[in-house]
Amino acid sequence: MQNIHNSPNADESSIPRNTLQLVKRMVSPYKGKTALFFILTALGILAWTASPLMVSNIVNELSAVHHVDEYVWWLVIIFTVLRVLDEVFWRVAEFVMRSFKPQMVESVRLNLFAATNKKPYSFFVNSSSGRIGHWINQTVETTNTLVDITIWTVWGRVIGLIISALFLLTVHWSVALLFAVWLITLFSFNIKRGKRFGHLVASQS
Repeated sequence: MQNIHNSPNADESSIPRNTLQLVKRMVSPYKGKTALFFILTALGILAWTASPLMVSNIVNELSAVHHVDEYVWWLVIIFTVLRVLDEVFWRVAEFVMRSFKPQMVESVRLNLFAATNKKPYSFFVNSSSGRIGHWINQTVETTNTLVDITIWTVWGRVIGLIISALFLLTVHWSVALLFAVWLITLFSFNIKRGKRFGHLVASQS
């Protein structure tokens, strides 16, 4: 396990000015593992999404031939393999994430401590140690929650929506296009709303 005190992030003593800079600094030392995690989860979601299609094909085939033939058995085997792969991909992805996520999140705390230590003497005179410590801990907890939501909720839904759009494309391109327009509109609305909320919080802080 990599020692967080020897992490490249531990030498960073400037506070990121925006979310993109923060994410880049956190992920930079773990690019390979991060990419592997997202690939594994994407494959797991793909396997999970394809499983119902196998069930649908099995039902359709049984309805057509009224007996279990070789094709049905192959569909059953494929369905079983997909379910196993779904579980394996997610378990391996979780193992990969646990191998570096604690160090990645802790690097935020080290970064904040390093940045705080560079503050002038007047900063510590006008700020209590408890308030500074609470601010650092609260920032780290928020970052940890953000990472969890991103990797376990947002990413899964994004991949699921993309796969759904591809499936709709096999039905008709116009249906897939309508679905894509709806997604873009929804994401744009949520991003604008999030920015407005951020400005509101900043103005009241």
